[in-house]
Amino acid sequence: MLVSAVVSTCNARKFIRGRIKNLLEQTLYRKGELEIVVIDSNSGEDEGGIVKELSSRYEHILYLRTDRRETVYGAWNRGIKISRGRYFINANTDDRFSGNGLEKLSQALETEPEFAAAYGDWYYTLTENDRFSSSTPKEFYPYPDFYPPLLFYHQLTSHALMIRRETFKEIGLFADAMEVCGDRDWVFRLAASGRKALHLKKTVGLYLKRGDSLERSRSDAANREFGQLLNVYMAPENFIHLVGRTEIPDNKELAKLYAKTGSLGINFLKKDESGVDSLPQQSLIFLRRALALDQDNLMAVNNLAVAAAVQGGVEFAQMEMAKLLKKDKIGEIDRLRVAQNLSLIEAATRCFRDFFWY
Repeated sequence: MLVSAVVSTCNARKFIRGRIKNLLEQTLYRKGELEIVVIDSNSGEDEGGIVKELSSRYEHILYLRTDRRETVYGAWNRGIKISRGRYFINANTDDRFSGNGLEKLSQALETEPEFAAAYGDWYYTLTENDRFSSSTPKEFYPYPDFYPPLLFYHQLTSHALMIRRETFKEIGLFADAMEVCGDRDWVFRLAASGRKALHLKKTVGLYLKRGDSLERSRSDAANREFGQLLNVYMAPENFIHLVGRTEIPDNKELAKLYAKTGSLGINFLKKDESGVDSLPQQSLIFLRRALALDQDNLMAVNNLAVAAAVQGGVEFAQMEMAKLLKKDKIGEIDRLRVAQNLSLIEAATRCFRDFFWY
């Protein structure tokens, strides 16, 4: 068997039939190279009845019901253990794959053996049980190429990552104690081990945007678990592997790496309570860490000052920009950029995009 698609379900009866039919329609299934593994996490909605009905008509459908509710990552681990495929991919009940999506991903891994996993681009929909062929509005979301520091901002490998089975033996299964961030934790471990995931620039999935998604409905757990990951992978001994280094550099170079990671936050702005753009907290943490290591780090000083100005901290921002202009080491081009930013601050500009951002 080439690919095992693992479906974790709990109280998702309205999605389960469409989910399995979508997998049965995969070109890979029609070739006899896809098995469907359903882990019923003690659901109260009898998804099992639907799965058993379909498995009586179609082959390569495995069903297992647990006697207690467990995390989605615990269910994925169960599925991995009983599946046979060379590759694993999670198949969330409310998402759908394009007709040849799983074949595209598996072909990429077959032809690119240096990659441990592969992911593609997705469309987003607001319609339950939607299909690619429908006329409903859909938003295209192209994922970035694999750049591990982006994990500090989002799950860069999309909603479903196809993984080589042997990789689980090398870095372990998913952290089944986690409720929300277990997939991001696993990709952090993948990146820290020096392995890479391939970004296939082809559409492979359709994601249902839901107000009651796992991350939104369990925001406390999401924040707690992400905070744990941030603490672990910001530590120099782990962070350096995410940026392709093998040894911890001196403070000045480490500050550059932290500042660069913190500056990625400009791509993930959020509105605060007053409707003003603000940087994600992790962005500020990285920039401040860079400044603590090297007070002359231009990127950290400039970007922190801009962030403060946008949030109304004009006096602080003016003071920091003025300090920069007094430094001898700053080049002429950078001096002009800082001077321009200082003028914008004095004019009470409150839009990030108006400033020069390193």
